[in-house]
Amino acid sequence: MPVLTAVKVARDDQGQVTLQATDLDSFATYALKEAQPEPTTALLLPLEHLTKSAKGLSAEDTITLVVEGKERVKLRCAIGGSVLEQSLRTFAVEEWPVPPKVSQPATPLEPGFGLAFKQALECCSTDPTRANINGVFLDVTEPQSPCLVSTNGQMLFCANSFRVDLTQSVIIPDSKFLEWTDLLEQTPCSVSVKPGQAAQPAKADQPERPAEPGWVKFESPCWTFLTQEIQGKFPAWRQVLPEISSLGTLIHLSGEANKQMLQIIPRLPGDDSPNYPIRLRVDWQHLMLEGQNKDEQEWTSIPIQGVRVTGKPVAVVLNRQYLAKALRFGLKQLEVEDELCPVLFSSGGKKLVIMPINLEGTPAVASVTPPPQSAQGETQKVAA
Repeated sequence: MPVLTAVKVARDDQGQVTLQATDLDSFATYALKEAQPEPTTALLLPLEHLTKSAKGLSAEDTITLVVEGKERVKLRCAIGGSVLEQSLRTFAVEEWPVPPKVSQPATPLEPGFGLAFKQALECCSTDPTRANINGVFLDVTEPQSPCLVSTNGQMLFCANSFRVDLTQSVIIPDSKFLEWTDLLEQTPCSVSVKPGQAAQPAKADQPERPAEPGWVKFESPCWTFLTQEIQGKFPAWRQVLPEISSLGTLIHLSGEANKQMLQIIPRLPGDDSPNYPIRLRVDWQHLMLEGQNKDEQEWTSIPIQGVRVTGKPVAVVLNRQYLAKALRFGLKQLEVEDELCPVLFSSGGKKLVIMPINLEGTPAVASVTPPPQSAQGETQKVAA
């Protein structure tokens, strides 16, 4: 659809000017801060030309659009006292897809929601064969403790340091738009959900009705973002949160230890695909961060300062990229059961579970992505 390469520029009867783009699965709308008391209008501009004209403009520079006819518009840029003009062909406004209406009540989002959501986006899967984990699960099955959850099969992130008043859980797809913009950091910001419809089999007097996905709407003073939910069931994630026994090892990292580890991780040997291994080794009251090149027996070991350890000596190998992610998220407490059990990083209401790497080749004892649930609610067994 060529029209999807365009941006819709519109002015309503209140003088509010908006810019909107869509890929059919989502709609992003930006509202200009200052109203323009002029007649209502709408036109579709090629994104490529508008982007080239806007690049390099300062806050004092302006772009003016002058309608020349039904299919053309003049784009005028005022730059440092000079005026540049070009005539562009537009698309017919009637071709623009109509965004769905989400009339359900919006619930305000607390300030920490945006950061937690972006961290969750960093942990979701990109595997096209596992669509139900290609986004962030907003789980409200426990109303007093709603959670943001995501997983890629080797790590699982969850955060419940916020409140959100929704009646239905929803899987929100990964989106570069949500990663890049400040929509979720603006105040006030809210979310609302238009529930989807389950498929209905054919009946005697009615034809079969396919399933209809729901829609999620984020709204802030400048931005409105509509996105289609991911249909399907998210894994039963609470089943994989490890319960560390009193025989496990608890590690508390200071701010200095966190910073030191982030500096050391990319410099240690063994940063090789696909697992990018790095070893955490506890020797009673000391924590060592270690790396090892392929085909070598010796480990390069760096002691970490500012660490408090409770429990037995233990060594566990993790993906160093996941470890760095946990540290960047500010998760300063580690709970380790043994070298084959998932490692739990936590701080406040945030947790990140990381599956260890077994260099001996024996499968780990569990996965951070549990199997889906059957229609009867029983967990299905799947091959490791």
